[in-house]
Amino acid sequence: MELGAARTFPFLRDDTQGVARLLGVSRTGTAVAISGKDGHVFYHGAVDDQLSEGASRPEAQHAYLENALRDFLAGREPKEISTAAHGCLINFEDKMKGEISYAREVAPILEKHCAACHSAGNIGPFAMSSYER
Repeated sequence: MELGAARTFPFLRDDTQGVARLLGVSRTGTAVAISGKDGHVFYHGAVDDQLSEGASRPEAQHAYLENALRDFLAGREPKEISTAAHGCLINFEDKMKGEISYAREVAPILEKHCAACHSAGNIGPFAMSSYER
């Protein structure tokens, strides 16, 4: 199978960087390949070896991610499951400073996304009108 062939390929756009933090991504150019069947990470690292600190090759010598995908899709354990990515360090901005407050952070989310359905007489299976269920 040709990886470049016309085929839909699932990917995750991580706008909040929550998944990147959870998976230990610390540099740009890091690829993480995850099994859709059971959720295990089968490759984590550089896409290829074209870039290194302070230098780059005209073209890659080793296609780490492509090789891992080929092995995985063929039902084999990838030969390399982890490599070092050589991109810039990622500085995750701490948006939540201090204590998390139900009134400041949680209640507005529930009000915006949940309360319309989860109120008396609406489609939600329970009303979110009190702390008791």
